[in-house]
Parts: sequence; structure tokens; C-alpha cells
Amino acid sequence: MSIVKNYKTLDSFVKIETAFKDDLKRVENYIDYVVKDQPKWFQEVINHLVQAGGKRIRPLLVCLSYSLVSNNKPINDDAIILAGIAEYVHTATLFHDDVIDDGHERRGKPTVNKVYGNHTAVLGGDFILGKVFSELNKLSKHDALSTMIDTVSKLIDGEIHQMDMKDKKRVTLEDYEKLIYLKTASLFEWSMVAGGYAANKDSDTILTLRKMGFHIGRVFQIVDDILDYTGSNILGKKRLQDFYQGKITLPLLLLFKKDEKYFYEWQSMTEGKNVRSSEKISDEFIKRIKKDDLQKEMLSYLQNDVEEIKTILGALPSSPYHQHMNNLIDFLVSRMH
Repeated sequence: MSIVKNYKTLDSFVKIETAFKDDLKRVENYIDYVVKDQPKWFQEVINHLVQAGGKRIRPLLVCLSYSLVSNNKPINDDAIILAGIAEYVHTATLFHDDVIDDGHERRGKPTVNKVYGNHTAVLGGDFILGKVFSELNKLSKHDALSTMIDTVSKLIDGEIHQMDMKDKKRVTLEDYEKLIYLKTASLFEWSMVAGGYAANKDSDTILTLRKMGFHIGRVFQIVDDILDYTGSNILGKKRLQDFYQGKITLPLLLLFKKDEKYFYEWQSMTEGKNVRSSEKISDEFIKRIKKDDLQKEMLSYLQNDVEEIKTILGALPSSPYHQHMNNLIDFLVSRMH
């Protein structure tokens, strides 16, 4: 993977975590505060996933975007609250996704729905979203509230679109790009603009941050989709989750474009008509996806977004935090090592 070799590994992320260590502690304190008035058993439901690990990418983006545009001012309380909200919205989507997908494991632990049941998992996700809007309303940041309403609407549309894609005879690249925007990049957009709102920046700056968040979200999801076939243990990504759930992502789309026989093999497998075992089919798919021509095509697709991020970053005022953003992108791409 010639493009990946140009990116640094986990060290890049450690540098960002170190730079924002104290701020992330404040975010964790806020996350704990939001549920402290709930019954103990329900706190355990929420914390089952919230405290199960995760890199806190979205809260980091809120802090990083604030730092990029605030002339090196210390991160204020509004930014910390918005960072916690970004993580909570992400968590709510995971609660609901695991119910919809009948998920069994997340972040190395049994899912909330498997431990507490679907009813409690749905209730947990709904509770989080209700708290998010209540907290945003108390913050009196109208733009942050109105754009979050729009973002949650997009997240729901994304789930509907994903279910609709399962019924399509042929999924297109346009379908895929719409999906990764609605289900992933939309919340990355909000995380970036939230830092701008906390810093009271003008509409042009907010637009710039939104564009950057759009491309960062795409990079994050595209890499995640590639990892489903190429594997990595840096973030605990288990292979073939999407494959066995019948989800068509970038690797399959490019594979089908290269050779139609793989599409018909996939189709017969998902329809239960293939006499070969799904394990044998998945092994064949992985071997083909890992060949150089498809690797280069996937990475070239990814590189377009990376270049856009760097161009947008260059348009922001000079700041030592530029390097932290570069480190974040390095880390996201280097997960494919």
C-alpha cells in the first residue's frame, strides 16, 4: 500500500491525545455528569457502552476545531459540553444500530441489547438523544441546536437508506457515498462546526470547518470499510462484519466493477442459493481485494479526501494545531497498515 506507507501509525494519535489530555478529562467528567441523576441500574446501561473504550474521535474534533480557530485560547466550557454531546450522539446511534443489526459484540464486550435486551437498548439510545437536545437547549447556542436537529435527521435517513440498499438489486457508488455521508460524515461535520460555534466564529469559518468535517468523516468511514476485508487490530476492528451482514461497501463495489463474477457469487450467497460455504466465498473475496490493483484503487479513492482536508486546513489561520490535524489524518489512514 504505497499511499499508506506515507502515513504515521498510532504514535500520531498518541500525540493528539497527549495535547488534549486535560480537555478530554473535562469531557469525561461532563459525560458522567449527564447521567448522574438516573437510577443506578440505568447508569450501568448507558456506561456499558460509553465506558467501554473508543478513541473519542468526535470529541477530539470539537476540541481541535475550537483550537484551530480560537487564536490559541484555552478550550472553554461550551466546547467541552459540545464535545461530550458529540460523543453521546455517536453512542446513541450505536445503541440503536446494534438492535437493528442484532449485534452481539462491540468494543470487545457484549452489546447492550444482548446484556439488557432490545427494549432497554432502544430506551438507552432514546434517553441519550433526549438529553442531548435538553443540554443543547440549556447552552443557548441556537446554531449548535438547529444543526444538531438536522444532523440527527440525517443519521436517521442514513439508517433508512441502508435498509433500502439491502433491497436493491444493484447498489451503486452513489448509493454508497450517500450512505457514508448520512451515517458518518454528517456527525463529523457537526463535531467540527461545534468547535467553531463554541469559539463564536463567523459563518465563513463555520462553512470551512463543515467542509473539513465532511472529508474527515469520509476518510474515517472509507478506512473502516476497507478494514472489514484487510483487517487491523489498532482499533479492535473485527473483519467481515459488513460482509456477513450483507452490506455492500467500497471494497465490494470496486471488486464487482473489476469482475462481474464476484457480484453473482455475492448475490447467490446472500440469497442462500450458493452451494459453497460463506467462509470459502469470503476467503476468495479477501484474497482478490488484497491484490495490488484493487488496493491502489481504494487508496486512490481515499487520497482525494485526504488532499481536500489538507487544502482546507491550509486556508485556516496559521496555528500549531495544524500539525495535530495532520497527525489525526495520518492516524486514520495508517489504521490500514
